[in-house]
Amino acid sequence: MLKSKTFVKKTRSGGVLKIVREHYLRDDIWCGCVGCGTCPQESPVLQPEPMVESALCGAPHYILPDTNVLLHQIDILEDPVIQNVIVLQTVLQEVRSRSAPVYKRIKDVISKPEKHFYTFTNEHHRETYIEREQGESANDRNDRAIRTAVKWYNEHLRKDNGEALQAILITNDRRNKEKAVEAGITAYTC
Repeated sequence: MLKSKTFVKKTRSGGVLKIVREHYLRDDIWCGCVGCGTCPQESPVLQPEPMVESALCGAPHYILPDTNVLLHQIDILEDPVIQNVIVLQTVLQEVRSRSAPVYKRIKDVISKPEKHFYTFTNEHHRETYIEREQGESANDRNDRAIRTAVKWYNEHLRKDNGEALQAILITNDRRNKEKAVEAGITAYTC
């Protein structure tokens, strides 16, 4: 599926230039979960039954952190106890633009197979891509994209595992958490 934006721009010399930006959306971007019957994956990263001891969430779950968590809690995410984390492309892009050292650290963590960190390209997935709405800030759009991806993961996991496995959103933003809870997403602040 192709999304395109077309606009006209005036050049310095007074000419008119037509600019077309194309964004390709795909159906073949997999979830990364072992044992997923919907996604035919070659090398899944996430464990089928993640065992994270947590006082907040007793059921098996995958963690989806937002940008602020990656920026301010990178030390915790590097701990060997934290595993089965899904890092969204939206979050990675925002971290890269805000802090190069944190971006390098998270890329190093993602590259370690024993950590089970998975990068999900939500910006190119047909069901998780969203466009920026009129008057919406870039930060609000990114927060909405993160919530959309978490909701998609929960629905996708529910197809194969029932209620046993879920994706939870970890955020430092109270408004983002409130909107996530309103949308029926399990979210926690740190």
